[in-house]
Amino acid sequence: MSTDIDRLVEVKVNELAERPAQEAWAALAALWARTFALGAAGWMRWPDARGEVERGLSAAFDRIITGSTSAASRALASDLNALDVEDDGSPE
Repeated sequence: MSTDIDRLVEVKVNELAERPAQEAWAALAALWARTFALGAAGWMRWPDARGEVERGLSAAFDRIITGSTSAASRALASDLNALDVEDDGSPE
C-alpha cells in the first residue's frame, strides 16, 4: 500500500510543479495547516515549539498573499530549523 501512496504523492507533486508558484504555496500551506491541527498532542507536550510553528504558518500565508519573502520570514526559517523535538517513540 505504501507504494501506491508513494506513487500518488509523486504524481501530485509533479502536477503541482507545473502550476503557478502561488498555487504551490497555497497547497503547501493547506498541508501545513492540516498537520498543525492534527498535532494537538505535540503542541501540549512542546508548547514552546507551537509559537514558532504558528509564526511559520503566518509567514507562509503571507508569502501566498504577497508573493514575497520578508527579512523576518527568512530569520524565522532559521529559528524553525533550530527546533529539535525529541521523538519519544509514541504513535502521535
